[in-house]
Amino acid sequence: MEFRKSEYLSSGLLKLICVPLFFLAFCLDISARRTQSGWNANLCSFSEAYRAEGWKIPGLLGAKKKTERASLSTHPEVFATMLDPGESEVELMSPKCPREFPGRLTLDTQPIKITELWKFDIAGKVFAYGVKFTHQAIENGVRINRLAVSQLIFYDTDGSGSYTLLKYPQRTILVSIDVPAWVK
Repeated sequence: MEFRKSEYLSSGLLKLICVPLFFLAFCLDISARRTQSGWNANLCSFSEAYRAEGWKIPGLLGAKKKTERASLSTHPEVFATMLDPGESEVELMSPKCPREFPGRLTLDTQPIKITELWKFDIAGKVFAYGVKFTHQAIENGVRINRLAVSQLIFYDTDGSGSYTLLKYPQRTILVSIDVPAWVK
């Protein structure tokens, strides 16, 4: 049996070996580029941030009751009250991972427009505030809404009245609420 180079090159064996190798090399190259440019989300992943001096809750100053206090179906002992923010277009200081510095966590101030503000209590003891907001940009001194909405929950973890824990809920604010031990 004589083996010819042309038969080898045209055979499916070469394709079977080269195609996966090419695909693997391509994927490794893309992965390396993403890591170098900060695309890799695993370099900065967090769901909460603690600040000993407490977080400033956006829109709380001057807020007024918008709805009556109502029990949550997911936590019947927890009551929620929707508030009208004192000021709806404010600056929010929050942690973020800048793309230009992979793996670095910074505190950033950004313009936002509050769309929902919630107060949570058990037996009148307020333990958290939830904020849903639209991200904004400022162009030529004018606020412009971006096509991004986020939500945060601020917790008083020890009953001191200082909201030291900021959480990024995985689901809606009303479903994601956690109750600190001090308030139970």
